Amino acid sequence: MNKTLSLKLSKYKTALRFIALIVLYIIFAKFALLLAIPPGYATAIWPSAGIALVFTILYGYRMIPAVWLGSTIINLYVVINGLEKIVPSDLVVPAVIGVGASLHVLIGAFLIKRYCTYPEVLEEPSEIIKFIFLGGFI
Repeated sequence: MNKTLSLKLSKYKTALRFIALIVLYIIFAKFALLLAIPPGYATAIWPSAGIALVFTILYGYRMIPAVWLGSTIINLYVVINGLEKIVPSDLVVPAVIGVGASLHVLIGAFLIKRYCTYPEVLEEPSEIIKFIFLGGFI
């Protein structure tokens, strides 16, 4: 296969993964928001973080901007639907929350790649516990 064609296909695959992560992040975040405790939007589970962690582990750290974008979009959605009058400072908070979401995915992926037997199969119970602890709780 031609090197230029291969490079173009690689860029398209990365773009499609990027878009897929944003869409999946938003869809699963909307499901998680159904479990939110009124009047706020705090929820006990956030499956979007797990999806973002999987994409980052599988496809690399270049997926982090998609995590930021997905988180920012869903938090903008929450802000816009929750307020009657929007001031510019209300639009900054979702971007900051997106930075936090990106950081926790970045740190989780780094710890898993560093301390677990990734990409090997998790066969030992200690490795499975380590994977769950580093990818879930931390």
